[in-house]
Amino acid sequence: MRVSDVISDRDQLNPDTDLDVALLVRELSNSADIEVLIVSLDSILSDDAAEDNLTLESRDELVVLSDYQDRADVLAPYMENLKRQASIDALPAIVRSGGTVRFPGEYPLVKGMSVGDLINLSGGLIESAYSQSAEISRLDLSNPNIARFIDLVSDLTRSASTC
Repeated sequence: MRVSDVISDRDQLNPDTDLDVALLVRELSNSADIEVLIVSLDSILSDDAAEDNLTLESRDELVVLSDYQDRADVLAPYMENLKRQASIDALPAIVRSGGTVRFPGEYPLVKGMSVGDLINLSGGLIESAYSQSAEISRLDLSNPNIARFIDLVSDLTRSASTC
């Protein structure tokens, strides 16, 4: 079974559904730990052979978002789970968005996630946003003796910039 077997037509969705981004929340190894994957419903509905049309596993949850709902609130239970999964060897798989996005807050950090994915997950840019670049701050903990912040500027006109 694939995502397109669950959602095969736009008519199954509310008119305010955000087709650019949905989340697939997957339990890991019969535990309470999760991983989060991003899928594009628009891509899946346009082509059921799309890469986003993931194979579903037992206990997967598909989280479909509205254009008008505060995503940080909707995703808060999943964020708490990801925070709980943190250990001495691994930080939680969380990223924060802020500034001129519609719904700033904490979101799951997905493997291979781009800055554009985070902006979409955050509801997109507000009308007054500068849409050419974004500032990214990273916490570098590679040296156990010192933590440091790294500030980067990402060119939003290139879609491949990663978080």
